[in-house]
Amino acid sequence: ELDYLPWDAAVSSLSYLTIMLERSKVFGMFKDYYVKQVQNLYEHYGWEDQMDDQINTFAQVTAISRYCRLGNETCIDEAKRKFNMWKAEADPDTTNPVEADFKSIVYCNAVRYGTVEDYDFVWDRYTVSSNAA
Repeated sequence: ELDYLPWDAAVSSLSYLTIMLERSKVFGMFKDYYVKQVQNLYEHYGWEDQMDDQINTFAQVTAISRYCRLGNETCIDEAKRKFNMWKAEADPDTTNPVEADFKSIVYCNAVRYGTVEDYDFVWDRYTVSSNAA
């Protein structure tokens, strides 16, 4: 399945199930199954621009966020690569090459899987930001 609406419903339900199973003996089997399902969606959409098709963008963000959250190294590496592009900007407070739809995914994964310096970078951006969002 590659459409957004079924995936939105599935992710909502599976999020609860994930929390319930995370510390159980069967979580490994559940995660393996979940990863296989999300992998098709992730491979279909990837990180490429969806050309202003908002429903596809929603599906793409769902695929990327789930795949990274489930620990896929390829997904995490891409999120970290995008984060490092932002860090490398001469003025990261005014220039951010991370696409708006991916910002929370990129930031969360950079902090989750990054270094103390990555966390400090995000914190510094937060403390000087005037953007309420």
